[in-house]
Amino acid sequence: MQLTFEQLRKHFQQRRLKFTSQRHAIYKALASSVAHPSVEDLYSTVKRSHPTLSMNTVYNTLDTLKEIGIASEVSLWRDKARFDANQT
Repeated sequence: MQLTFEQLRKHFQQRRLKFTSQRHAIYKALASSVAHPSVEDLYSTVKRSHPTLSMNTVYNTLDTLKEIGIASEVSLWRDKARFDANQT
C-alpha cells in the first residue's frame, strides 16, 4: 500500500524531518516499483524529474525511510542491496 502525499508528509513532520520534493519522489519511485529497486535504479528514475538529485540524497532518504518504518532493505544473496516500500 502506497502512502499518500499527506500521510508521508506527516511521517516526516512527526519526527521533525524535512519533507522535500526529492524525498517524496524517491519514495514514490520506490513504492510504485513492482521489483525491489537498488539505489542506482531509484537514482536513475528520480534523476529524470529532479536533475540536481545526488546519489547521496538517495542513500540518505532510504536510510530515513527505513528508520521511520516505511521502507525496508531486502537482502538477496550476493546481490547489491535492494529496497521495498510495501510495509503492509
